[in-house]
Amino acid sequence: MRLADFECRVPGKFVLSGEHSVLRGSGAVVLPHPEAALSLKFLPSETGELKIDSHGGAEAIRLLIEKGRDLARALGAEVVPPSGELKLESTIPVGAGLGSSAALCVSVMKWFSQVLKLDSSQEFSFARSLENQFHGTSSGMDVAAVLAGVPVFFQRGEWQPVVVPTAPRFSFHDTGVRAKTSECVSRVSEFVRTYPSEAWILDERMSEASRRIRAGLLASPPDLAQIALGMQTSQQCFEVWGLLPSEAQAKATELLQQGALAVKLTGSGGGGFLVALWG
Repeated sequence: MRLADFECRVPGKFVLSGEHSVLRGSGAVVLPHPEAALSLKFLPSETGELKIDSHGGAEAIRLLIEKGRDLARALGAEVVPPSGELKLESTIPVGAGLGSSAALCVSVMKWFSQVLKLDSSQEFSFARSLENQFHGTSSGMDVAAVLAGVPVFFQRGEWQPVVVPTAPRFSFHDTGVRAKTSECVSRVSEFVRTYPSEAWILDERMSEASRRIRAGLLASPPDLAQIALGMQTSQQCFEVWGLLPSEAQAKATELLQQGALAVKLTGSGGGGFLVALWG
């Protein structure tokens, strides 16, 4: 079985609530990014070699392809190593909490799905397994939003579309700081082990934040007060976990002074991008 010529475009994502707590069963609200996206294009040839044009990260992409072949094998299909030119273009900043790895994994999954004919459940599982290469054990939250291409409420490995009648206005701001997802996950895990009662309270607060935000998004017009309160609660959880660097706090304060209704980090924390809600 050979991977044929293929082209797709998938969005990045941003999270309004639920990061980290989602690993312990809390709900999360995740939206496709309105601007940042990744495109993948494959042109097969008979050269016997795969040329990757990706402006960096070629080795990681090769590892994903090998992982994809392993997953295909588990499904009873043998995929021949691709030969030709693979071109990736992305406007999703790497390591910034906007879903660069999820977008890459979903696009590679779609490429394989063209020949494997995966159903929707298999597509999610395939892409989630690919993302494990980046994050150890992926919650699947980012993959779900990128794959759905619409806002979703994600919980315990399943998601539901959030039909937003009128989209609120969000803006995105780089803190200029980067942190590895694995390190942020480890920090929260250590907090959970050290302060189990406090950790449970934070997870409950994050769950409530997600419920508020989902309800606010579903309202017509959107209930900005509920969305803002949920975002504020989520940001407070980041602060207690020790994932809100001073640079992010200073930028958030500046945006609030400019009139933003709420500002929070999106992604694993420690840096990356802030998302701001405006009236």
